[in-house]
Amino acid sequence: MRGRPSPRPRVLRALRTLRGRTSQVGLKLAQREKNAARIRVRGSARPRLRDREIVLVDDVITTGATARAAQKVLEEAGARVIAVVALCAVVRRDTRQNSGTGNALLEGSRLPERRKVAPHRPTA
Repeated sequence: MRGRPSPRPRVLRALRTLRGRTSQVGLKLAQREKNAARIRVRGSARPRLRDREIVLVDDVITTGATARAAQKVLEEAGARVIAVVALCAVVRRDTRQNSGTGNALLEGSRLPERRKVAPHRPTA
């Protein structure tokens, strides 16, 4: 059955970091939140974001600070974030609680909790 092809998704590098933003590695949660907030929407991207549904893509989610900060500035620019997709999620051991994963983004999700297993070694 031939119909109209669905619109092709567009990739838009809409975000930029502000001076003073550093790597999140090794920062405590409060420090991550403050550091992650040093992000803005590029001026040239604002018109293309207004009234658009977007999917926010992040490389890794640890505490979710970067994804939350990005969602906030995108929505302030008029976009509607309909999903956040990450290539990897990390369970931080320093915030882990006995009753859960310690990661609010993983709580209630269907993602399995990380277990200690032997590292995968590709064959051939």
